[in-house]
Amino acid sequence: MVSGTQQLTVTLVGDKKQYKARVLGTDPRNDLALVKIQADHALPFLKLGDSDGLQVGQKVLAIANPFGFGGTLTTGIVSSLGRTLQPQEGRRLEDMIQTDAAINPGNSGGPLLDSHGSVIGINTAIYGPQGNIGIGFALPINRAKAMLDEFQAKGRVAQPFLGIQTLYVSGDAAEELGLPGEGGLLIQQVEGGSPASEAGLHGGTRTAIAGAYQIRIGGDFIVAVDGTPIESKDALQRVLDRKRVGDTVELTIYRNGRTQRVRVKVGEAPRTL
Repeated sequence: MVSGTQQLTVTLVGDKKQYKARVLGTDPRNDLALVKIQADHALPFLKLGDSDGLQVGQKVLAIANPFGFGGTLTTGIVSSLGRTLQPQEGRRLEDMIQTDAAINPGNSGGPLLDSHGSVIGINTAIYGPQGNIGIGFALPINRAKAMLDEFQAKGRVAQPFLGIQTLYVSGDAAEELGLPGEGGLLIQQVEGGSPASEAGLHGGTRTAIAGAYQIRIGGDFIVAVDGTPIESKDALQRVLDRKRVGDTVELTIYRNGRTQRVRVKVGEAPRTL
């Protein structure tokens, strides 16, 4: 993944000339980078479409450089929508477009087009270790468009931030702590001045030993996010991956034997040098 402000040299599809480029911002959650190409003339471009209106069965086309063969076009259909993909390395990807258009190593980053030639996705991954088996995945273009809108509005790409550290607890371990056995995220720490702090969320107040680990207890126990029960340690992060700074996330928490809902306005993660 490239980093912000990094200088690059890029070659456009169908163009043998190399151009200097600068990274304006990155979105590690979706494996995206916003790049500005420096050219002394107008460059051709593709129109961005609307991925929210996609339907299973509609025709799509993929263009990229599989195995180094530049400008390769393959065709297929939208096989499914809303797929979740867990790469062996990297962050879980959700709400992906599944297509049977041939996608191979070298297709990553190339456009997925509708029959009108509008970009409706960014080819991201394939299912299988070697090459195409008819199951490929693309990031919906509306996720990238949200990144563009944010940069145009703020001049930067901000990462969503709540300001809490959590630990997933369920089953017998949760019940031993007097928490619902269905499971949830036990807040260990709340950063001062963070959105979570301003919303009144509480972190742990004392320590306890659970198995071989020392944890903080006494804090709020998140049992649902936006109405969906917590079932894994990354449940909250998966929701945040679909949020933008300024959005609101609703947390259902268990506190002092009762459940209540807390609305938290998503903030911007502190910048790191």
